Amino acid sequence: GQALIGSLLGGGASGALSGLGRLAAPNIRPEAATLREQGVPLTPGSAFGGRIQQIEQSAESLPIVGGIVSGARQKQFEQFNVAAYNKVLSNIDPKLKVPQGLTGRDAYQFVEKAIQDKYNDVVPDLTIVYVPRVQTGLQSIKNRYSKGNLSEADRNQFMTYVNGLESDFRANGIYSGQKVQAIKQDLAQMARTYSAGTGSSKILGDAFKDLEGFYMNTLRNQNPKYSTDLKKADSAFKDFVRVQTAMAKTRGEEGVFTPAQLESAVRQSDKSARKGAFARGAAPMQDLAGRATSILGQKVPDSGTASRGMTGALLTGGASYVDPLAGGLTALMTAPYYRLGEKAMFSPRPASFTETVQRARAASPFAVPGLLGLVQ
Repeated sequence: GQALIGSLLGGGASGALSGLGRLAAPNIRPEAATLREQGVPLTPGSAFGGRIQQIEQSAESLPIVGGIVSGARQKQFEQFNVAAYNKVLSNIDPKLKVPQGLTGRDAYQFVEKAIQDKYNDVVPDLTIVYVPRVQTGLQSIKNRYSKGNLSEADRNQFMTYVNGLESDFRANGIYSGQKVQAIKQDLAQMARTYSAGTGSSKILGDAFKDLEGFYMNTLRNQNPKYSTDLKKADSAFKDFVRVQTAMAKTRGEEGVFTPAQLESAVRQSDKSARKGAFARGAAPMQDLAGRATSILGQKVPDSGTASRGMTGALLTGGASYVDPLAGGLTALMTAPYYRLGEKAMFSPRPASFTETVQRARAASPFAVPGLLGLVQ
């Protein structure tokens, strides 16, 4: 009996010390560390993954502890949204951020207004003059698509659009302000709509892309003073479209989208051939969405009964006998799920401290039995 008790105490103490060492000098996943640098707080589950993440998610159904854990995980999703919004705003100015404490729909409206304000600063000063180079460019585009693989109906539609644009240009001689922006938006919409089709419709999308490209080059060349600011606003809006699509998938008043919803929106917005940009991992906003999807995790996939039973045992005294890492989690309990606890747990440690802790972890299975012998 004494031998059995001694072995259980030794294993439990060794497991607890090993787990505490892991938490004292955490070796978190690189992707999680990158996410934290972008302002997303980490819980032990998102930092370490694996069984700790499964235990954490199933613990959400437990009394008291569950509210703390689920609250911390909800905070992660809110701050992930803020990170996405800040990524959009960085196109305008790397220093422009969502104000602290602003989340959900309030944060969304702040970003939407920031982009609109940027356009309002630029658009009124834009002009396009109908010079001979513009006339030659439009004629060249018409010649390019007067023959080829376009169906007769699509060819007529495209030629009617270009002729109308050319006629309007000729009659006015100059476009300015909101008129410039309206044509820009209309061309982008036409190119985006038809490019999503197949066959002749896809070719029509290519034609509108060419026309849009010519228009944008003309706009930048005739407005060099404002071209940089216009490009910033356009880049921000391009990324914001992904966030809008993700936000449309949310429910409730909070207006907080998940990483999976943003990743789905990124894929949906990819208009490259066969979603090639998304397949390469190069679609706008994909890096943040993909990283957060793998780190923040999903709910436990089973019914939860077995997992809840296991988690209840771990969080009520038996953790160190089951898993050393879980023993450390039991000892610290819910401290990492508060702001100060999260900051203390995952802030950088000196290399010498980390090395000392790792050596202590490795030695604990050999040192603990002797220490328990002295205690007895």
